[in-house]
Order: sequence, then structure tokens, then C-alpha cells
Amino acid sequence: MLFYLAFVFLLGGGARADIGSLAVLRVGSIAVLGYAIAILDPDQLRANKSLVALAAAWIALTAIHLVPLPPALWHQLPGRELAVAIDAATGLEDKWRPISLVPHRTMNSLFSLTVPAAALMLALSLSRSQLRLTALALALLAFASAFVSLLQIIGGPGNAFYLYRITNADSAVGLFANRNHNAVFLAIGIALLGGLAGLITVERRHALRLPVIALFGALSLVPFVIITQSRAGLALGILALGAAWWFHSSARPADGARKSSRRTVLGLFAAASGTLALAALTGVLTANNAFGRLISGGNADDELRMRIWPRVIELAAEHFPVGSGIGTFVEVFEAGETSSTLGPSYINHAHNDFLEIALTGGLPAALLAVVGVSWLSLRGLRAFSHSSGADRTLRHLGMVTVGLVALACLYDYPLRTPSLATVSILALVWIAGRAPESSPDASAMRPLKQTARTADPAAKLAA
Repeated sequence: MLFYLAFVFLLGGGARADIGSLAVLRVGSIAVLGYAIAILDPDQLRANKSLVALAAAWIALTAIHLVPLPPALWHQLPGRELAVAIDAATGLEDKWRPISLVPHRTMNSLFSLTVPAAALMLALSLSRSQLRLTALALALLAFASAFVSLLQIIGGPGNAFYLYRITNADSAVGLFANRNHNAVFLAIGIALLGGLAGLITVERRHALRLPVIALFGALSLVPFVIITQSRAGLALGILALGAAWWFHSSARPADGARKSSRRTVLGLFAAASGTLALAALTGVLTANNAFGRLISGGNADDELRMRIWPRVIELAAEHFPVGSGIGTFVEVFEAGETSSTLGPSYINHAHNDFLEIALTGGLPAALLAVVGVSWLSLRGLRAFSHSSGADRTLRHLGMVTVGLVALACLYDYPLRTPSLATVSILALVWIAGRAPESSPDASAMRPLKQTARTADPAAKLAA
């Protein structure tokens, strides 16, 4: 799983269909999916049947949008008037067509699901200790993205450290193509680091230090959220800091707390001072930084979103209840675009995943979303009442992660990026809390057992 995470983050930081690395990622994911299914214990599949059923339903819905329909039926579907008129003008009235108005876009969406599907099957094959290790791995990947972000800012706009051709070349995008997506992931990293103390067991003499170290690590990511120049990302970072403090407060042992409270406060004060200093430095080094964007108020991007959303709602109503086809937003919006949003650049997404799902997936997709939210709510309640210790912390981290991604979906499209889709899948598996005590795949456990003999800190994950 750890190698697959590195593989996904190396190649899957963008959502555009023309990114070459995505072809390699998807082929690799198909192989990983086959391996994961082969080693998956059927009992684990049954234990997580609700989560697997939701994933299968979304894949099935996307595939159904590619099934050709007879002309008499297809011509009756809502939102097809322009296509029907073109068929009549070109003599193609008898042509069978799928629900999707742009089949190659839907085919791309179907293949894009290989990445989260592989992540899901692989995560379900892990033991509880291995799942906790994935949280630590994501925290380390957040630091990797922060380091790449720093190199991008130092090197200037469009330097060699930008991994994607079409990107925010004047911002810190890290391992991603979009600054908002980098900011979301860094915010998730802040929350994960805050909860680190609840996932790892240490000797008693280090028990008071670990929460402080974890919180310091979380604070150290704040300046990197700032240099993304993402205002919404900065807001998510503040929320993630609050979550990190909550995890820190929960992880502090009561025994001996008074004795070391002064040391803890001094440590936190030093960490906060250092973070503020770094934040001020990044503000000086970046002329158009996130603080400046916050102070200046609305910008063209926000105004464009406000003009896009009403038209997306109208288009969703026009194509209700079947939708225009998963992944077809670009062409459908272009066909129905009004003069208020015309410009030199095309609109690649609705910048609100909930609205885009309603437009492209119609009523079935909306119902799946409602079922997913209901499942998440029930599992979230269990996370606060039916778990304890490290398992409880991991479930809480899953809830925070999904919450941050859901908020990001209100203004962007993070789940269309393979990296963040994989993070979200892992978070859902954490929330489900159905992992076995040990992995059914003995070969997968050997490296962990060997690590334990060599006293690697990763092996000290709480049971």
C-alpha cells in the first residue's frame, strides 16, 4: 500500500485527461486492483459490503452512461434537443447513442475510477496496524509536497520543479497541478500530524513530548499553505489547525500533566512563534500572497464562479433526471454557455463538485451521493461512540479528512485528482473501522514483523 501511495502521488497530481502520466498510473492501478482482489479475504469484503457496494454502484452508473440506446428512446431524453436537431440535419436520426453526450469523456471518467478502486481493494486487505501506517505515510507525503512547494517558490514562476505543463505557475502547487488541491492536501497533513500522538505508542517518559512534537509538525506546514496563495485553502488550513489542537488535547496524558505543563506551554509558544515568523517571511517573499488576496476581497476567479453556478443549476434541470453523462461538463457547458461567462479560456469544471455531479450524473448520481452521506453519518456516529484508543483516533482522522475534502468540493474539484481521491478512499476505510487485527496475507506482514525486530519506530504503532 505504501508503494502504491507513492506511485499515485508521483503520477496523479492532475485531473486533465491529456496528462500523459495518468495513462501509466491507470495501467498500474489495474494491475494493483487485480492483485488486491486476489489477496482480499472474502470476510473483509462482506464486512465492508456497504462501502464496496457504493463504489461498485458509481462504477456501474458510469458504465451505464456508455450503453447505446435505440434512437426512439434516446431522442426522448431531456437535454438532447440540440443533438437531435444535428442528427436530423445530417441524416443520422437512426444512429444508436449512449446516455453520455460526449462518450469519450465518460470513457475517460470510467478509466479514472481504476485508481480509487485499486486503493479501496488494497486498503481493505490491510490490518489495523497497517492502516494506521497509511496515515503516517500521508503525513510524510504532505511534507514532501511542502518541500516541492518551497523549491517552486525559490525557483520562480514556471521552473523545473513544477511537475505539470498546465499549472498555477506563479504559486506553490507541490505535487499537484492546482494550488487549491495542494492547499487541501497540506491542510489534511496538518490534521494528520495533530492526530499522530494518538496513533503511536511510546515509552512513558516520551508520552508528554510526542503530542508537542506532533503539533509542532502540524504548525510547520502552515507557511506552506500560505504560499499556495489559495484563500480557500488557507481557510481549510485554519480548520485543520483547530482539529490538530483537538487531537493534541485528547492525546495529552492526565498523569504528570501539571509537572510538565510549563515545558509544554513553552514548547507550543516556541512552535507558534516560529510558525508566525515563517508565515511573515513567506508573505514578504511572495508578492501576491494569500494574505494579500484575502485583504483585497473578491477576484476574477470568485466572480466567475458566481456566474457559472446559476447556469450549471439551469443545465442540471434541463438534463434532469438522467444527466448529460459522467465527465461531460466541458462540452455541455460550452453548448449552453451564456455571454456572462464567455472569455479567452474555457470552463473546465463547475468548481463545485456537487453541482457538477447533479448536471452530469442526474438523479441516480444525486441519490448515490445522498446514500453515501447517510452511510458516512452513521459511521461517523460510531466513530465517537463505538471505538477507543488508536482505532478511535484513526476514525476521527478519517472524519476530519473527509470533512476537509467535502468543504473543498464546494469551490473546486479535488476528488477528480487521483491523489486526493485515493486519500479520500483511505479516509473512508478508516471511518469504516472494519479492518482485522492482522492481515490475511502473510507475505504482506513479513516486512512489518522484520521491522519490529529491528526496532523501527514505525513498528510501534498502537495495537
